Amino acid sequence: MRQVIAAFAILMLCVVGADRGASAAEMQITVDGNARTYLIERPNTSRPSPTVIMLHGANGTAGAIAQLTNLARLGPQEGFVTVFPQSRANVWNRFQPGRESPQAIELFRRFGGPPNDIGFLKMLVADLVRRGIADPARVYFAGL
Repeated sequence: MRQVIAAFAILMLCVVGADRGASAAEMQITVDGNARTYLIERPNTSRPSPTVIMLHGANGTAGAIAQLTNLARLGPQEGFVTVFPQSRANVWNRFQPGRESPQAIELFRRFGGPPNDIGFLKMLVADLVRRGIADPARVYFAGL
C-alpha cells in the first residue's frame, strides 16, 4: 500500500510541475504485421535503466499523457527511461487475441479489428531490454 501511495504522490508531483515543452522521440515496432508507435525519453547513460511505461487513458494519446505527467522531462533528469505507447484506437484492448468481448469487437471494427495490445506491450518491453535500454528487473507500468 505504501508503494501505491508513493507512486501516486510522484505522479501528482509530475502533473503539478508539468512542462508543456517536453518532447520525446517517436519510435516504432511491428506487431502482427502492424506498425505500432511509442514515444521514449532516456537518461544520458549507456547502461540499462529503470523504465516507466505510461499508458494513456481512453481517447488519449501518447503525446498528451507525456505532457500531462511531465514524465518525459522528469525521467531522464532523475535517471529513468520513460515510454509512452500509443493505442491504435485511442483505447487499449485488454483482451488476449481471440478472447475479445462482442462490444470490444464492435468498437475495434472501424480500426481494422481488435489490436493485440497485450502482445504490443510485451514486445515493447522485450525490445527495450534486448537493446540495453531497460533494466529487466525494473520495468514499471502506470496509466489512467
